[in-house]
Amino acid sequence: MNYFSDEYDLFITNLRNKLKKLSVTEKKNFY
Repeated sequence: MNYFSDEYDLFITNLRNKLKKLSVTEKKNFY
């Protein structure tokens, strides 16, 4: 359970970072 939640946290953090980069580079297309 603990291992799973750690993996999940990592996954979410990666996703957020990717979204952040995307929104910075392609802001016009995003919004």
